[in-house]
Amino acid sequence: MVHFKDDTMLLEAIGKFTQCLSQWNLNYNTMIENCNSYFIQCMNSFIKNDIKRVKDSRRNFHKNSEDVGTAFSRNAQVPKSKLGECEEAASNLVISRNNFKKASIDYLFEVNIIQYKKRTEVLNCLLSHLKGHQSFIVQTNSTFNDLNPYIQQISASLQTLQNEAASTRQQLRNESNTVLNLAMSSSVDDHRMSTSTSSQIDVYPNEECMEGYLYKRTTKTFKSWVRRWFIVDNNQLMYCSQHKSREGAVIMERDLRLCNVVPFQDTDRRFCFQIISPHRTHLLQADNEKDCQKWVAFIQETAKKAYNRMNSTPSCIKVGCISADLMASSCSPLRCVSTKSPPSATSNLLPKIPSHVKSILTISGNDVCCDCGHPDPRWASFNLGVTLCIECSGIHRSFGVHKSKVKSVTLDAWEPDQVRVMEQLGNDIARRIFELFVCEDGDVCMNDAGTKIVKATPNCSREVREEWVTAKYLKRSFVRRSNSQNHPTMPSTPQLKNAVKMNDGADAYGNDYWLNQDADDSEAASKLLCRAAEVGNLPGMLKALALGADVNFKNTEDSDKTPLIYSLTTGLNAPVEFMLLNGSKVDVPDADKKTPLHHAAILGNAGQICLLLKRKANQHLKDINGNDALSIAVENADANVVTILRLARLNEEMKGSDGGFDNPSDDMFAEVFKDFSAIPSSSVDGASSTRSSICTLSSTTTTFQ
Repeated sequence: MVHFKDDTMLLEAIGKFTQCLSQWNLNYNTMIENCNSYFIQCMNSFIKNDIKRVKDSRRNFHKNSEDVGTAFSRNAQVPKSKLGECEEAASNLVISRNNFKKASIDYLFEVNIIQYKKRTEVLNCLLSHLKGHQSFIVQTNSTFNDLNPYIQQISASLQTLQNEAASTRQQLRNESNTVLNLAMSSSVDDHRMSTSTSSQIDVYPNEECMEGYLYKRTTKTFKSWVRRWFIVDNNQLMYCSQHKSREGAVIMERDLRLCNVVPFQDTDRRFCFQIISPHRTHLLQADNEKDCQKWVAFIQETAKKAYNRMNSTPSCIKVGCISADLMASSCSPLRCVSTKSPPSATSNLLPKIPSHVKSILTISGNDVCCDCGHPDPRWASFNLGVTLCIECSGIHRSFGVHKSKVKSVTLDAWEPDQVRVMEQLGNDIARRIFELFVCEDGDVCMNDAGTKIVKATPNCSREVREEWVTAKYLKRSFVRRSNSQNHPTMPSTPQLKNAVKMNDGADAYGNDYWLNQDADDSEAASKLLCRAAEVGNLPGMLKALALGADVNFKNTEDSDKTPLIYSLTTGLNAPVEFMLLNGSKVDVPDADKKTPLHHAAILGNAGQICLLLKRKANQHLKDINGNDALSIAVENADANVVTILRLARLNEEMKGSDGGFDNPSDDMFAEVFKDFSAIPSSSVDGASSTRSSICTLSSTTTTFQ
């Protein structure tokens, strides 16, 4: 009734029909009740009276039958000599036979009577049942006769409604066919769009939000795909299970400025694109190629708008070559201060800029992107030592961390050794290595294969930028010389060591010498890497890697030493960190089975040992003499190195005993490693500054034991 509260005619019809059927149901129930009552009464009388008499007569018949049998037996057993008993037995036999005959006649009479009465009782019950139904039918007919005029009225209305429904049905069918034709034509257009290689991309410059369904690949073991409602709004990417509300939406990326979105082809699924952030990668799939391009274009446009808004912040404050908008991105929001204010007032309002930001961005050439020249770069590839804009950083991230390790200069945390690597390289040095044969006049360059490649600019397309960066770093098209036979002769190891010794530990040859080196093949480049690592010259090491050097090369001319082992001999952390950032394996031994950790223990450099231990160096490996790094440090009586190795081993054992859960002393170990990494390599007594941390850690680990 609730569903038809607005239809008066239908409500009235339902009410009348309900009343009629209720009356019919009442009459029917009354009829059934009366018939059942009469039938039960007749059956009870028939069973209790008539059948009982039959049972009693049958019982009497059986009793007299037994008495007759007994009388016959006694009569047969009386002796002839006893005349009195013979007469008595004969008399009893006559009496018993008479009683049996009477009982037989009575039993037969009752059986015949009940047979006839059974027919009459059944017919009587049927007749009464039919009379009851007849009365019910008469009452029902009277009820429906009273309702007949209204039924005829409803029938006429129903015919009218059926005609209207047929007309409406035909109209809806015509509209459905029209919509279906439009949908079919749209699906054909979508198919053409999905198979076309030159689709037109619709970018909505005035819209700040985009929503729609996408498939998301989960991060679980089976990598399944789930359909979710995705939202790009307020420079954020989020998703939820349904599109009705945003409640409970999961924020996938909080800042799209830090992300790069590219189409993804390395999968069997179509219409996929990849969102690459500094810490993780998301793989998404659209319903068709047109939607995929719209999502990619919109996310790129959103990130670009946010980045441009950030760059449009008033830059009325300058500190060296670092602008105010850079400080606003690396620190708390900066209020614009007039240049007419007193210096003291201005300095009080300036937020503190992290030291690593100044160190990185004040290096020569680092004020613009190393690849396209965009001003004020905020990103860096710290294993290559270059600063990048956000567009070029996205291409670097797509190479993989084994090729280029990217992080934000202002938003991410930097370790001291990573900053030292950046300080010794920079964009100018990287260009002298990776853009050695780039033409200065014009934007079109020739690679080593003779193919023309357009040089990237701040406003170039992504295709041009990606082709340029790929040719520059992955293919290294502008590194080798055309006349590689004419290059300076490499000094020998004794010459290098004498030059370093005469120059108070510094590289006497200088960056220009190393940047002018060349190599004909991978082996020559690997030997160049060993020589540059031996003196700790990072530009020379980067040049050797650009020439194709193997970071895990074993120099058979010098006890199978690797470039990482050579870098340890400098006593500096930066060369070691550079090798580790570029993929050097920490457990590759030399001919004497000494790993880099063995050599660091021999040299007694606690900072280098911390770098190796942070890369999970195996301190249980033994050299050809059966000594591990700890036994070498004990033999050399180096207290700092022994303490670091013992505490690292203790931390490893505690992690194993705790079943892989967090160790309470992990923070203390990290603090000790940080302190040792921060020690200047030239400071002989610098390690004493960490003794308090070591003592605290020792007492803590003793407590846990």
